[in-house]
Amino acid sequence: MSEKAFQTILFLEPVMVKEDIAEEEFIGFFEGIASTADVDLEGDKIMPEVLIENARNLKGKPILLLHGRESGIGGKPVGRIIDAWIEDKALKIKAGIYRAFSEIWDYVKKGVLKALSIGGVVKKLKRVGDINIIEEAEIREVSLTPRGVNPSAKIIRILGKSYSISNGFLREITSTDPEEYMNEPLRLEKVDYDLKIVERGEWDGREAAKRILDWAEREDGTIDREKASKLFLVVEGDGKNRSDYSWPVGDIVDGKPVLVTSGIMTAVKYASGARGVSPPAEVKEALEKLVNRMIEEGFLTENYIVPWKRSEKSLGACYLGTVDVRVIEDIHNRLEKLEKHVMYKSIQTDSENTEKGLIVKDELVSKNNSRDHRLDKSSMLVKLYREIYDEFSD
Repeated sequence: MSEKAFQTILFLEPVMVKEDIAEEEFIGFFEGIASTADVDLEGDKIMPEVLIENARNLKGKPILLLHGRESGIGGKPVGRIIDAWIEDKALKIKAGIYRAFSEIWDYVKKGVLKALSIGGVVKKLKRVGDINIIEEAEIREVSLTPRGVNPSAKIIRILGKSYSISNGFLREITSTDPEEYMNEPLRLEKVDYDLKIVERGEWDGREAAKRILDWAEREDGTIDREKASKLFLVVEGDGKNRSDYSWPVGDIVDGKPVLVTSGIMTAVKYASGARGVSPPAEVKEALEKLVNRMIEEGFLTENYIVPWKRSEKSLGACYLGTVDVRVIEDIHNRLEKLEKHVMYKSIQTDSENTEKGLIVKDELVSKNNSRDHRLDKSSMLVKLYREIYDEFSD
């Protein structure tokens, strides 16, 4: 075989054999956004050119369930991508679900499996701050999932038609069902604004959400919507599943629901566009009410303004005189230098006290408690920093 002839041969795995046609007939068909160039909730950003390149090669690739991690199905494809294209800077796909997976299709239609998530191999990546910039990657599959790390990646409509493969061609089977759009029912919950607010410096949203849902779980495994919605801003669907809840702002303490300062301010940060999150307007309205209560109870200063309502005028109301970003940056740099100096002096003092056997706060300074002692001193700088920036850290 000549070299030229060899180059014309493409070795491809067969999509199906003749005997498989009946089994692999599609029971349903959907369109959705597989990925975007936004920064996702895990800090990853796929460059637009990577999406464009992969759009050319996605046709025929599998649809999986939870990236093949579901024990009953594993890595077996539940469907296949029929088409892929770029629209409005998003990677969109059209895919079918195999008739053998009618239960999966039911979950798609009910909105349980409403999100999409891409899987593949990252070939080139660079780190910019806390963001992973993916410059080259191969998308090998798209998975159905209740909720993905990219809020924009989701099923956007279900078509009331089925498709099957006949002699290698896509054959349309007309259905009496009309086209069904996936208008996800986002329901803003009226958070219990009368709950006690607890001040907490650190807050893990995932762990807090788990505790809340454990607390609200019924004996049959479903979630009591009335209880869970006290601490979540948004509920999707009927609220019976854990995946229906998002935007937590509280926690369970001693068996009781409470609002948490750092939980509220973390939500404020994400509502302001952190990591590319675009919340519904109702979420911002609810957060404004919670922030107002924090101001009333002294957790925030009276001149605090939520980021999405800040402007040159509002900033002027927060700070006397003209606001100059360079001045703020200079203060930030000075604080960092001051903190380093305090830490250095604290370490030096602790070392001298240890050698002399001096008593500090009725305790002998040792290697075990010197770090906590230094942190006590530096915490004043943290408070000063927060006052200047008028923000809570998450």
